[in-house]
Amino acid sequence: MKQLIRLMHLEVAAVALKHKIRFLLRKLIGKDRRIISNYLIDNTAPKLQLACGSNHPKGWLNTDYYHPSSEVACLDVTERFPFQENTFTAILAEHVIEHFTYLDGKTMMAECLRTLKPGGILRLSTPNICFYTDLFNPEKFVKFVDSYVIPHQNLWVPYADEARATFVLNNLVRNWRHLFIYDYETIESLLTSVGFVNVAFKEIGQSEHAHLCGVDRLARDQRDFEWQSNMVLEAMKPGI
Repeated sequence: MKQLIRLMHLEVAAVALKHKIRFLLRKLIGKDRRIISNYLIDNTAPKLQLACGSNHPKGWLNTDYYHPSSEVACLDVTERFPFQENTFTAILAEHVIEHFTYLDGKTMMAECLRTLKPGGILRLSTPNICFYTDLFNPEKFVKFVDSYVIPHQNLWVPYADEARATFVLNNLVRNWRHLFIYDYETIESLLTSVGFVNVAFKEIGQSEHAHLCGVDRLARDQRDFEWQSNMVLEAMKPGI
């Protein structure tokens, strides 16, 4: 078992080194700088997406830590963003903050505030830990056992002997390298502490701002049962 754990740590370290080398090579040839520069030249109301994955809405500067597409810029959200202050009208961060420690997440949100224009909107999506802890309530468990618990276990925990909230919660915090899962009060406090205002819940795919309607990945695929555990918020950078 110890040998297996060591191998797992070595694998993670190897992947991290691979991505770091890729970052350095792209920086040397200026690839990401060109993607960013061309986007900012072509867009008068620039919008930034962090950790885009498979979600590439048109008209956005889509970025990710590692992505094979030549149209996606590499961006390490744990470092200072390579943008000037007051650059973007909107930032989309869908299922990214939970992959970092609370302090790294706070640094990332501070960078979002810095690079947004006054009055700009941050749209943030992340798992809601209260959904998972509520599953330990028998009434809530019965409500979600067919629509969430069983599909979740069939996909991610096929060895589970029966439907249990414990399997679901452990999968949430142990897989996908999640480091900090938020409830609404904690994420609202984090956002306001770095300077955001008007923090509020939003429905998936819906917003008072036209350019933010339908940008969520889950808005286009609500067959994905994970939308039930999702928490979407918007917050604004104060105007001058």
